[in-house]
Amino acid sequence: TKKKRQNASTSLRALPAPRRLARLPKMSPCSAADVATLTASGMTQAVVDVICETGATAIERRSLTVAANELAITGLQGAANTNLLLFCSALVFFMQAGFAMLCAGSIRSKNVMNILIKNVLDACVGALAFFAVGYGLAYGRKTNKDTAGDYIGEGNFFLSNSATLTGEGWAHFLFNWAFAAAAATICSGAMAERTQFVAYLGYSALL
Repeated sequence: TKKKRQNASTSLRALPAPRRLARLPKMSPCSAADVATLTASGMTQAVVDVICETGATAIERRSLTVAANELAITGLQGAANTNLLLFCSALVFFMQAGFAMLCAGSIRSKNVMNILIKNVLDACVGALAFFAVGYGLAYGRKTNKDTAGDYIGEGNFFLSNSATLTGEGWAHFLFNWAFAAAAATICSGAMAERTQFVAYLGYSALL
């Protein structure tokens, strides 16, 4: 009521100037429309608060909004690239199933189990070999600052630089491994019933 307001006003005037300013509400240069625009651009509430408290002008706020949008677009592009690589890796890896059915239909029934196991081990042995030397020979660099060799990769064997790989880098490795494993399986039909099991695994690792 009126009496309470008068008491609050009197107590505020009795305070020293610094304490009186501290009790007063802070005036933000951002209007409600400005806050809504900054929030809609993808900025977090903490970033919006900092921008408004520093008293950034409309031009400065616009430039910050553009920078935030560019950062968001860059992140979206990286996520899209990673998802595309993972999807394509799954498609390529399903070629293993197709080659398994082709090989199983091209040989005698007593050897079907043998050729199916060989197709499974193509992926397993291929993963180990590609992890150990294949990826390094294809894309290896001694350090992240170096460029790959003119003819063949010179580093990153056993993924020694894996600590610096991003999500897209791991997806790139998976995509190329799926192709390497599929390449080994392509020849398995021609070698069916003609190669010993151990010899076939050695060929698969080498390929």
